[in-house]
Amino acid sequence: DRLATRPPLEATLGAIGGGAVRDSVKLAASAATMGRSVRTFLAGSAEPKNQLSVIAVPTTSGTGSEVTRTATVIDDGARTWAWGEELRPDLALLDPRYTMSCPPGVTVRAGVDALTHAIEACTGQAATDRVQPLGTEAAQLLFAHLPLATRNGDEISERAAVQRAATLAGIAIDQCNTGLAHAIGHALSTIHGVPHGIGVGIALQATIEWSMAGDPSRYSGLVESPSSFPDRIDRLFDEIGFHLHAAAFFPGDRDQVRLAAAIASEENLPMCHNNSRVPGEAEFVDLAQATYERWEAANS
Repeated sequence: DRLATRPPLEATLGAIGGGAVRDSVKLAASAATMGRSVRTFLAGSAEPKNQLSVIAVPTTSGTGSEVTRTATVIDDGARTWAWGEELRPDLALLDPRYTMSCPPGVTVRAGVDALTHAIEACTGQAATDRVQPLGTEAAQLLFAHLPLATRNGDEISERAAVQRAATLAGIAIDQCNTGLAHAIGHALSTIHGVPHGIGVGIALQATIEWSMAGDPSRYSGLVESPSSFPDRIDRLFDEIGFHLHAAAFFPGDRDQVRLAAAIASEENLPMCHNNSRVPGEAEFVDLAQATYERWEAANS
């Protein structure tokens, strides 16, 4: 129906690639329509409009950008975002064959991003009963199939399961947003240039127990025993060799005060406020320190 209201095929853009590619095409469509710089849309400063059709074909299984109203971008070294109803692509085409050339490191980073989406959408302040089944299914698919997709990338059924999970998690965050692990992940990208999936994965491990302590019942839909959930995440990360892929990005110039300021910045604070447990102003330095310490411990 949406495509029927758009201009003819010659005005259609194909967003074929990873999350960064899809987000770039989404933003380019709005910039072309409005005749304005992408910077005018960032961090909620204006809502992008779009009169061009966008068809998204993901080649990675992580961001869920093919179904979201959000686009992330690096601007002057800072990872930030744009949001608008018309940023959501008109059509998403899922074919796991396009993801089979992803090397293990990309598969791991993208899959961990999708898992974090599923968890944060299901447990955050904006979580709804309608979204809970989507996030839960996405998480369970990733726990079951991400290790196999990482070890045997030629197995199309495993790739298909992970791709479905990423899209379901994308739908979930489109409705309910992300949380603290994404705020910290964005901050790690800004301060240290850490790839997004690595940053949110480190942050998820470092803060999951702290987040759950606020209200463990928020996590009951994801696992039979919420108290075992951090261990389940740790086991998955071991199975996929997450820290082997993350080690190369471990920052040498760690500064928890600077990282805390980036976590609490204008572009990241809304994610903190949507977390299952909302951090107070005095807690950001401790959370930043916990992130560095968790990563350092994993590397030892």
